[in-house]
Amino acid sequence: MAGALKESRQNVSERPTPSYQDLLDMEERPVPETLRENYNECGRLNSEDITVDRYLSPEYYRLEVDQMWSHVWQMACRVEQLPNVGDYIVYNVADYSLIIVRSAPDEIKAYYNSCLHRGRMLCESDGHVRMFRCKFHGFTWEIDGRLRFVPGRWDFAHIKDEDFRLPEAKAGTWGGFVFINMDPNARPLEEYLSILPRHFERWNFEDRFLAVHVGVIIPANWKVATEAFLETWHVMMTHPQVMPFTGEFNSQYDVRTDLPHYSRLSIPMGIPSPVVKDQVSEKDIVEVMKWMLGRTGEDLAVPPGMTIRQYAAQLSRERATQTTNGRDFSKVTDSEMIDAIVYFTFPNLILWGGYSNLVYRYRPWRDHEHALMEVMLLPLRPIDAPTPPPAPFHLLPEGQTFSDATELGGFGPFFDQDLGNMEWVQKGMKASHKRSLTLADYQESQIRHFNRTLDGYISGKPPATR
Repeated sequence: MAGALKESRQNVSERPTPSYQDLLDMEERPVPETLRENYNECGRLNSEDITVDRYLSPEYYRLEVDQMWSHVWQMACRVEQLPNVGDYIVYNVADYSLIIVRSAPDEIKAYYNSCLHRGRMLCESDGHVRMFRCKFHGFTWEIDGRLRFVPGRWDFAHIKDEDFRLPEAKAGTWGGFVFINMDPNARPLEEYLSILPRHFERWNFEDRFLAVHVGVIIPANWKVATEAFLETWHVMMTHPQVMPFTGEFNSQYDVRTDLPHYSRLSIPMGIPSPVVKDQVSEKDIVEVMKWMLGRTGEDLAVPPGMTIRQYAAQLSRERATQTTNGRDFSKVTDSEMIDAIVYFTFPNLILWGGYSNLVYRYRPWRDHEHALMEVMLLPLRPIDAPTPPPAPFHLLPEGQTFSDATELGGFGPFFDQDLGNMEWVQKGMKASHKRSLTLADYQESQIRHFNRTLDGYISGKPPATR
């Protein structure tokens, strides 16, 4: 399948060049086989419009909660957030709440966050416990889920300890992430993730740490927020400042109908957008490169014999070696150092591959018209040096934006440009006379693929995966 664009309705000859694969052909270092995969089945996806009711209907949201969120593997936290036995985090999604706890040195469990007596939440926020005790009447459980104490036990002769364990959801780990699934019959996590672990072997997310974790509440449906990051051709209108350094129309989209929980978007950097390539100078491109690489204020010039793309990758290698206390990136391709190699895992997780450190997660928040978007930074651990502790979750108060999170640096204003669309998309769909959305075949094929997978869950027939 490498190098093949399958089942496409688009006119391939009209796509701007160079393609992402053309740029990989120019690499001076061996290119990983995983980056050579180039497979898009947009011709097998439904070309019909998408109804706005998917985003506006409380009834459709109810179906998502019952048929999808309770049956999918979803990332709940990082392993390093649970370093000690008794450490726990509370993971909330839609109506559900779970306690993710390190119950033993080599074991992580996920309990439903509800007392078996009168239903009060056992935990309201993240923390550390020796046991779980309900604040209402005092029913108590060990961290391995066993019933420990029943107040007024004489009045509960009908309770059998073995039947009164804390109910569990499935829990699994990959890449330093903890995943949960509330379906007792769920397929194994490894099967659900499919080819993702193979693709990420080289980039070693187990060897990362949670440096930043920021969330913002968006007045829009969770799918509006998610889909905003499943295509890149919004750059021209939403992020015009990066066009001299970003080939948004040169991007590659990988979607496969046999992999319903996976898709990928590869955005080449270090080349100008086809929209502005005849209007920008090398100096213009270098100025944007400096901003994107965090080198603003420095006097940089492309060395003779190097392309801007090669120079940007060289600067990225130097910075990565410095920040990791001496790791060697000399054999890493330019693409892995500077391109946006963006993987989507259904339903709500985006991981940047290569040696970027960005992770996004999206969840329904309160109702069908609000979402929580989270941005995490997961840099490589420094070698031969202490690993910083995981950053606490910084949930911004409503009304604040990512720019108010100083720990995000220059990323904050960039993400706010995306936020500037989401509320208005939600409002615009309400005002729509057409009552549907019309998607591009190729450049929005990830969105089509995402909705196809969602349809399977909503219909009660979750899609099979290889």
